[in-house]
Amino acid sequence: MRGRANRLIALAELKERSATVVPLIRELRLARVHSDGLVHLAMSAAVPHADCYDDCHDLALSVWSHADAVDGIEYRSRWDDSRVCVALFDRAARALGTPSTQPLASTALVRPVMRHYGIGLS
Repeated sequence: MRGRANRLIALAELKERSATVVPLIRELRLARVHSDGLVHLAMSAAVPHADCYDDCHDLALSVWSHADAVDGIEYRSRWDDSRVCVALFDRAARALGTPSTQPLASTALVRPVMRHYGIGLS
């Protein structure tokens, strides 16, 4: 729904999509690229939200290359900055369990999101 002015979604569109839940085997170690993490990294919020993906790529490569060897990056969504997103590096694979996928239209995951953002079905 990001970037859409229309708050309705067709049931057929939901049926074309799926949701995957990936359980964690262990706690993830993430670099926080928001809030106080910006101060520790000596950067502004403009860097993780740059319009140029090259800047984001450079940031991710810098974090990936760091000696702390974190599993990924935690950052704020540019579409709803009250939400936190995670980008995982390849080395996080051993922290992840077996994923399970379900059609989006049949999961309870989508209902609270639709209710929160005022999205209706058409």
